[in-house]
Amino acid sequence: MFGKRKSKTNALALIDDRQRNTIAFALARLLWRFRRQLAPVAVALLVLAIAVTALIVRMTAGTGWLIASYAVAALCAFAWLTRLHGYDRGLAAIVLTITGPWTMLVAYQPGNGGLYGLWALATPVLGLGWWMSGTLRAQLRADAVKQRWNTVAQIAGVAGSKLLATRKTPAGEVLTVKLAAGQTPEDISRKRIEGAYELRPGAVKVEQDKTNARKVLVHLTETDPWTQPLIHPATYHINNSTGRD
Repeated sequence: MFGKRKSKTNALALIDDRQRNTIAFALARLLWRFRRQLAPVAVALLVLAIAVTALIVRMTAGTGWLIASYAVAALCAFAWLTRLHGYDRGLAAIVLTITGPWTMLVAYQPGNGGLYGLWALATPVLGLGWWMSGTLRAQLRADAVKQRWNTVAQIAGVAGSKLLATRKTPAGEVLTVKLAAGQTPEDISRKRIEGAYELRPGAVKVEQDKTNARKVLVHLTETDPWTQPLIHPATYHINNSTGRD
């Protein structure tokens, strides 16, 4: 009798463990899927961790070590900013300008609740700059293209190949693909790629990379430039005339 109860309890515990593992795995996949959108939240948590670390350094090592640590961090931040351009550099500069003094204030006034309220308010406000950035849109688009290629690769007969980069062109897009071991450019079915991307016949061209035998360039021609009307140079000034003398 007791043995049956014990085995039943063990079975229920095993089911609970499996459910917890399933929920944890699903949560991890969800966080990974939206990792780029959640970047501001991750940065906010990192800033909070830096503030706590600064507080510990001040209390254990003293103000001198704290200032030295901030000096090194400032040099690293400046080197990082030099690698960014345009909008991204401006947004990063604003974030550093706000978070640097904030972490210092927390190190000296850890009981000031207003500082944590400012942290909670600044997270979505500064995060809005990231969510509206072209960098995020480009990264999400690249992720979508890579995810789609995994399916296309199986259809095209090169399962296991990896999409390394994408580049937009006036006529379409160029995919840089690294083939799996044992695969050659001849293994790629261009017609199947055309069908997978719903392109016109002959819109896909596969080109061997000149530096690596396992890399190929897959040209996707979404817009045929020859379908546009061509203007003869001799009549160009007539077609573009404004009607004035």
